Amino acid sequence: MDKKEKLLDDFLRKSMKNVRVEKTSADFTANIMSQIAVAKQSEVKRYKKLISRPVWAAIFIIVFGLFIYLNLNGYSDRVSLFSKIDFNFIKESKLIKEISIFSINKIVSISIAVLAVMTMIQVPIYKNYFNKRLRM
Repeated sequence: MDKKEKLLDDFLRKSMKNVRVEKTSADFTANIMSQIAVAKQSEVKRYKKLISRPVWAAIFIIVFGLFIYLNLNGYSDRVSLFSKIDFNFIKESKLIKEISIFSINKIVSISIAVLAVMTMIQVPIYKNYFNKRLRM
C-alpha cells in the first residue's frame, strides 16, 4: 500500500471507532417496502405505440392505391427514375468479380432459408410470450 492509502486507512479506522451502531425501528423493513411499492405504482407507464394500426392501414392503403392508380393510368410506360442511370459500373466492379468466384452450396442456401423462416416464426411467438410475462 502507498503511504497515502495507509494514512487514509488509519484515519478511517479511527473515525469508525467513535461511531456507535444505530438501532433501527421494529417496522423499518415494512416502512421501506411500502415506500418502494408506492414508488413502483407511480412509475408504471403503459406502452403506447408510436404509430397505431389504423395509421399503418391508412399508409398501406394510400401507397397501394397510388401504385394501382399509376399503373392503370399508363404511367408505367413512361420514363422511370432509373432509366437514365448507367448500372454497368456494377458489372465492372472488382468487388463483384471477386465475390462471383465464390459459390454457395445448395445445403447452405437451404439452411439459410430455413433459418430465416424459423426466425420469422419465432419472433412473434417470443414477442407474445414477453408481452404476457411483463403484464403480470
